[in-house]
Amino acid sequence: MPSTLQAQGGGGASAGAGGVTIGRSLLLRALLQTIAVLLVVGTGLGLLLFGGDALLAETALPYYALGLGAACVAMLLTIWLHGRFAATPAPHGDPSVTRHGVSARLTGLLAAGMGVKMAVIVIGFVALKQFPLGEEPTKFSDIATFAVTFAGAALLCQIGTALTLARALRRRDAN
Repeated sequence: MPSTLQAQGGGGASAGAGGVTIGRSLLLRALLQTIAVLLVVGTGLGLLLFGGDALLAETALPYYALGLGAACVAMLLTIWLHGRFAATPAPHGDPSVTRHGVSARLTGLLAAGMGVKMAVIVIGFVALKQFPLGEEPTKFSDIATFAVTFAGAALLCQIGTALTLARALRRRDAN
Protein backbone atom coordinates (compact mmCIF):
# COMPACT_ATOMS: atom_id res chain seq x y z
CA MET A 1 0.00 0.00 0.00
CA PRO A 2 1.47 3.39 -0.90
CA SER A 3 2.56 5.44 2.04
CA THR A 4 3.01 8.81 0.36
CA LEU A 5 1.20 10.84 -2.22
CA GLN A 6 3.22 13.37 -4.17
CA ALA A 7 2.60 15.66 -7.09
CA GLN A 8 4.23 15.08 -10.43
CA GLY A 9 4.70 18.22 -12.48
CA GLY A 10 4.43 18.01 -16.22
CA GLY A 11 7.77 16.26 -16.60
CA GLY A 12 8.23 12.98 -14.84
CA ALA A 13 9.53 13.28 -11.32
CA SER A 14 8.67 10.09 -9.53
CA ALA A 15 7.69 9.49 -5.96
CA GLY A 16 10.05 7.88 -3.54
CA ALA A 17 9.89 4.24 -2.54
CA GLY A 18 6.31 3.26 -1.85
CA GLY A 19 5.00 6.54 -3.24
CA VAL A 20 2.34 7.33 -5.78
CA THR A 21 2.45 10.23 -8.20
CA ILE A 22 -0.51 12.18 -9.49
CA GLY A 23 0.44 14.29 -12.45
CA ARG A 24 -1.39 16.93 -14.42
CA SER A 25 -1.57 14.58 -17.40
CA LEU A 26 -3.32 11.97 -15.26
CA LEU A 27 -5.87 14.54 -14.04
CA LEU A 28 -6.40 15.80 -17.59
CA ARG A 29 -6.90 12.24 -18.86
CA ALA A 30 -9.45 11.59 -16.08
CA LEU A 31 -11.24 14.82 -17.00
CA LEU A 32 -11.37 14.11 -20.74
CA GLN A 33 -12.43 10.48 -20.38
CA THR A 34 -15.17 11.40 -17.94
CA ILE A 35 -16.46 14.22 -20.15
CA ALA A 36 -16.57 11.79 -23.09
CA VAL A 37 -18.57 9.25 -21.06
CA LEU A 38 -20.90 12.01 -19.80
CA LEU A 39 -21.51 13.26 -23.35
CA VAL A 40 -22.31 9.77 -24.64
CA VAL A 41 -24.57 8.83 -21.72
CA GLY A 42 -26.17 12.30 -21.55
CA THR A 43 -26.90 12.36 -25.28
CA GLY A 44 -28.27 8.83 -25.27
CA LEU A 45 -30.48 9.48 -22.28
CA GLY A 46 -31.57 12.81 -23.77
CA LEU A 47 -32.63 11.07 -26.98
CA LEU A 48 -34.59 8.55 -24.93
CA LEU A 49 -36.26 11.22 -22.76
CA PHE A 50 -36.99 13.83 -25.45
CA GLY A 51 -37.18 11.85 -28.69
CA GLY A 52 -39.85 9.59 -30.15
CA ASP A 53 -42.43 9.01 -27.42
CA ALA A 54 -40.98 11.89 -25.36
CA LEU A 55 -41.06 10.96 -21.69
CA LEU A 56 -40.43 14.61 -20.78
CA ALA A 57 -41.92 17.77 -22.23
CA GLU A 58 -39.78 19.58 -24.76
CA THR A 59 -39.76 22.63 -22.45
CA ALA A 60 -37.66 20.61 -19.98
CA LEU A 61 -34.79 20.16 -22.46
CA PRO A 62 -32.95 23.38 -21.46
CA TYR A 63 -33.12 22.33 -17.80
CA TYR A 64 -31.79 18.89 -18.70
CA ALA A 65 -28.90 20.46 -20.63
CA LEU A 66 -28.24 22.88 -17.79
CA GLY A 67 -28.08 19.97 -15.33
CA LEU A 68 -25.45 18.27 -17.51
CA GLY A 69 -23.52 21.53 -17.84
CA ALA A 70 -23.63 22.18 -14.09
CA ALA A 71 -22.29 18.66 -13.46
CA CYS A 72 -19.40 19.42 -15.84
CA VAL A 73 -18.65 22.62 -13.91
CA ALA A 74 -18.71 20.71 -10.62
CA MET A 75 -16.40 18.08 -12.11
CA LEU A 76 -13.95 20.74 -13.34
CA LEU A 77 -13.85 22.30 -9.88
CA THR A 78 -13.40 18.90 -8.25
CA ILE A 79 -10.57 17.98 -10.64
CA TRP A 80 -8.98 21.33 -9.78
CA LEU A 81 -9.25 20.34 -6.10
CA HIS A 82 -7.60 17.00 -6.94
CA GLY A 83 -4.74 18.95 -8.51
CA ARG A 84 -4.44 21.24 -5.49
CA PHE A 85 -4.40 18.18 -3.26
CA ALA A 86 -1.65 16.56 -5.33
CA ALA A 87 0.38 19.78 -5.28
CA THR A 88 0.58 19.88 -1.47
CA PRO A 89 3.40 18.00 0.21
CA ALA A 90 2.53 14.59 1.61
CA PRO A 91 3.09 13.85 5.29
CA HIS A 92 6.43 12.23 6.10
CA GLY A 93 7.69 10.13 8.95
CA ASP A 94 6.31 6.98 10.55
CA PRO A 95 4.51 4.84 7.91
CA SER A 96 1.41 4.38 10.10
CA VAL A 97 1.15 8.15 10.64
CA THR A 98 1.75 8.71 6.93
CA ARG A 99 -1.00 6.27 5.91
CA HIS A 100 -3.34 7.93 8.41
CA GLY A 101 -2.40 11.37 7.09
CA VAL A 102 -2.99 10.37 3.47
CA SER A 103 -6.33 8.77 4.41
CA ALA A 104 -7.36 11.94 6.22
CA ARG A 105 -6.39 14.06 3.21
CA LEU A 106 -8.33 11.78 0.84
CA THR A 107 -11.38 11.97 3.10
CA GLY A 108 -11.04 15.75 3.14
CA LEU A 109 -10.83 15.75 -0.64
CA LEU A 110 -14.02 13.70 -0.93
CA ALA A 111 -15.76 16.11 1.46
CA ALA A 112 -14.53 19.09 -0.57
CA GLY A 113 -15.84 17.46 -3.77
CA MET A 114 -19.23 16.96 -2.12
CA GLY A 115 -19.17 20.60 -0.98
CA VAL A 116 -18.53 21.69 -4.56
CA LYS A 117 -21.50 19.65 -5.77
CA MET A 118 -23.76 21.09 -3.07
CA ALA A 119 -22.66 24.65 -3.87
CA VAL A 120 -23.22 24.19 -7.61
CA ILE A 121 -26.71 22.73 -7.18
CA VAL A 122 -27.75 25.47 -4.72
CA ILE A 123 -26.39 28.20 -7.01
CA GLY A 124 -28.20 26.54 -9.94
CA PHE A 125 -31.46 26.39 -8.01
CA VAL A 126 -31.26 30.05 -6.94
CA ALA A 127 -30.25 31.16 -10.44
CA LEU A 128 -33.15 29.27 -12.03
CA LYS A 129 -35.62 30.85 -9.61
CA GLN A 130 -34.25 34.34 -10.32
CA PHE A 131 -33.60 33.93 -14.05
CA PRO A 132 -35.98 31.43 -15.69
CA LEU A 133 -34.93 29.99 -19.05
CA GLY A 134 -38.22 31.05 -20.69
CA GLU A 135 -40.89 33.71 -20.38
CA GLU A 136 -42.72 31.76 -17.67
CA PRO A 137 -41.40 31.48 -14.11
CA THR A 138 -39.45 28.30 -13.46
CA LYS A 139 -41.77 25.48 -12.39
CA PHE A 140 -41.01 22.84 -9.80
CA SER A 141 -40.87 20.18 -12.53
CA ASP A 142 -38.20 22.19 -14.38
CA ILE A 143 -36.09 22.50 -11.24
CA ALA A 144 -36.60 18.79 -10.56
CA THR A 145 -35.40 17.99 -14.08
CA PHE A 146 -32.31 20.14 -13.49
CA ALA A 147 -31.62 18.64 -10.05
CA VAL A 148 -32.12 15.00 -11.02
CA THR A 149 -30.03 15.42 -14.16
CA PHE A 150 -27.31 17.17 -12.16
CA ALA A 151 -27.30 14.49 -9.45
CA GLY A 152 -27.05 11.63 -11.93
CA ALA A 153 -24.43 13.34 -14.07
CA ALA A 154 -22.36 14.41 -11.05
CA LEU A 155 -22.39 10.85 -9.74
CA LEU A 156 -21.36 9.56 -13.17
CA CYS A 157 -18.54 12.13 -13.21
CA GLN A 158 -17.37 11.13 -9.74
CA ILE A 159 -17.37 7.43 -10.58
CA GLY A 160 -15.65 7.99 -13.93
CA THR A 161 -12.95 10.20 -12.47
CA ALA A 162 -12.32 7.87 -9.53
CA LEU A 163 -12.07 4.81 -11.78
CA THR A 164 -9.72 6.55 -14.21
CA LEU A 165 -7.44 7.76 -11.41
CA ALA A 166 -7.52 4.42 -9.56
CA ARG A 167 -6.72 2.45 -12.72
CA ALA A 168 -3.82 4.73 -13.62
CA LEU A 169 -2.43 4.74 -10.08
CA ARG A 170 -2.76 0.95 -9.83
CA ARG A 171 -0.79 0.57 -13.08
CA ARG A 172 1.92 2.90 -11.80
CA ASP A 173 2.02 1.15 -8.44
CA ALA A 174 2.47 -2.24 -10.17
CA ASN A 175 5.53 -0.96 -12.08
